[in-house]
Amino acid sequence: MADVQDCADVVRYVCISMNVSRIWCQQVEFEQH
Repeated sequence: MADVQDCADVVRYVCISMNVSRIWCQQVEFEQH
């Protein structure tokens, strides 16, 4: 995982990796933007 600079990409990767609920993922993504 190199060259991942966008917050959205990081959050998305973390969500997928940790298998976090989509609601939490969307909430964090919304706050990041």
